[in-house]
Formats: sequence, structure tokens, C-alpha cells
Amino acid sequence: MEPEKYQKGMKVLRTMGDPDGKMVAESLKTIEELAPGLSVSVVEFCYGDIYSRDGLDLKSREIASISALAVVGSKPQLMDHIFTGMVTGLTKREIQEILVQITVFAGFPAALNALQTAREAFELWDANAAGKQE
Repeated sequence: MEPEKYQKGMKVLRTMGDPDGKMVAESLKTIEELAPGLSVSVVEFCYGDIYSRDGLDLKSREIASISALAVVGSKPQLMDHIFTGMVTGLTKREIQEILVQITVFAGFPAALNALQTAREAFELWDANAAGKQE
């Protein structure tokens, strides 16, 4: 593990809506249980190398991530990136339009499945927001 790259990746993850690191720690623990060592690669490569690059802000990176995940049909990761997209400033309407846009390149099944996932993510987002207000 490269401590500097790992720390850089963790900083990006905290910036993306997990300032205390609890959600990230839980996700990384799950990855580590399934495939020892992979969590380090996720943090270092995905977030330390790619997400931390200059040229795009985190909101733009989330637009690209949501699009790609919707196309490949990766529901759990799509759900995660819809949440982080909203943390980085995307609105529900913008996310819906991103998913409508993919019909042109990926077809209706991919877009409709992704829109269903978005609905579930929005419901969880709203429920979480309501819980924080209580």
C-alpha cells in the first residue's frame, strides 16, 4: 500500500459526502471481506489516481460515473453514485436527464432499469433527509 496515494483517495472519498468516514469504512470492510486487498486498490486507483485528477470537478465525474454504471447495469454501484452525485450537487432532475440521455446510446432497457434504481435511490435519500430532521 502506498500511504500517500491511499490518503489522497480517502480524502476524495470524504469530500464526496462521508466526512467522518463511517460509510466508506463500512464499504471498504465489505470489499475486503469479499476480496482481501481489493479495497486498497479501490481507494488508491479509483479515488487516489482517477477521481483526484485535474480537469473535471467531482460533479462532472459523477455524471460520467452514473452514465457508465447505468449502461453496464451495475445497480449497487449506480445507487452509490447517484447518492454521491447528489452530494456533489446534482439534482434529481439532472440525474433523471442523464439517464434519459443514455437511451440514445444504450437503449431503453438500460435507461429504464437505471431510472428504477434512481427512484429507489431518491426514496432512500429523502427518507435519510427526513430522519436527519427529526
